[in-house]
Amino acid sequence: MFLLLVVITSGIYYLGSQFVEQTSSLWAEMQRAADRLTVQLQDYEWARDYLPTVDQFQDQWTSGGVMPHVMNGLRRLMWAATAVFFVLFVGLYVAFEPDLYRTGIVKLVRPPRRERASEILHKLHQALGRWIIGRLISMSIIGVCTVIGLWLMGVPMPFTLGCLAALLTFIPNIGPVLATLPQALLALQVGTNVVLYVILFNVALQSVESYLITPLVQRYEVTLPPALTIVVQLVMTALLGIVGVFMAAPLTAAVML
Repeated sequence: MFLLLVVITSGIYYLGSQFVEQTSSLWAEMQRAADRLTVQLQDYEWARDYLPTVDQFQDQWTSGGVMPHVMNGLRRLMWAATAVFFVLFVGLYVAFEPDLYRTGIVKLVRPPRRERASEILHKLHQALGRWIIGRLISMSIIGVCTVIGLWLMGVPMPFTLGCLAALLTFIPNIGPVLATLPQALLALQVGTNVVLYVILFNVALQSVESYLITPLVQRYEVTLPPALTIVVQLVMTALLGIVGVFMAAPLTAAVML
């Protein structure tokens, strides 16, 4: 059991380190893709009055108009990645040694209420354990399929984009939409028709995830009501920012006991 935990932890750490190393390259690629998009849109008369030229865009990028927002987005992404890894690591440790942590927490409760506290913690362990297993399955499938699909279409940095898609799958409802945006932007470097292919690919992949993968993993995963999940996401985002988005789903799973 300990060896399995070490293997899983090492795999997550390796993939996470590779993802972090390539994040700076991802932003550079996105800048070039944005330049390309600006050039292409300048060919349309209706867009000339609303869009800056390439030189103006680059001046805005380097003079402080765009770069602070990019760096802020990068910091938010790193905080989000940290939050995901934190939740996964804590969940894995608790899943492999639940009695150790449950016993320690129960000792903090008054003796007359320890039995009830132990029952609640046992239910929490079961619910969150099933939820984490379900999320890991969905994240793995989405990540692998995204890497393969983008690689076949010739989109730059498929591994990084696949890791980002897997990471954002952790967020119900809005995660897939956020994952599609950088993929479509980088697909511009290959061709405008590839952007359409990327969007259609993500729509198809999310349809498979929603109607095939999710029903299969629901035997392990706690079923979360969409409306309640969205409300909790909004509240947690207002309280904790981007970290709150990632914490909303496990909190909802705990509430649904």
